[in-house]
Amino acid sequence: MKSEIDRQQALALKNKGHTFKEISDVLGITYDATRNLCQYKKVMNPRKRGAKAKIMKKDCLCIKRAIARFTCSGEKITSPKIKEETHLNVSTKTVRRHMTRIGAKYKRSRN
Repeated sequence: MKSEIDRQQALALKNKGHTFKEISDVLGITYDATRNLCQYKKVMNPRKRGAKAKIMKKDCLCIKRAIARFTCSGEKITSPKIKEETHLNVSTKTVRRHMTRIGAKYKRSRN
């Protein structure tokens, strides 16, 4: 990959009206490299793939604390109980999935 200085020089020359061939001769790089420097913009904050996280870090901490409370009191750990205790606006399935991810064992409640 070419340096940022080459990119800036290539863009400055392109803005002045020079062709890719002329810019490549001035900078001493290939035609294709010049075209790539001028056409493709550097992405500063690339977007992550997949769905957005429904449970944030603070929610994760609340879930862990609720699990600790239930285990200390000897109650069964269920996702509806945790959802009710933490006042999360997600489904019980999402809570259950998160509990599995952090390694907490849960019992499904029978409704």
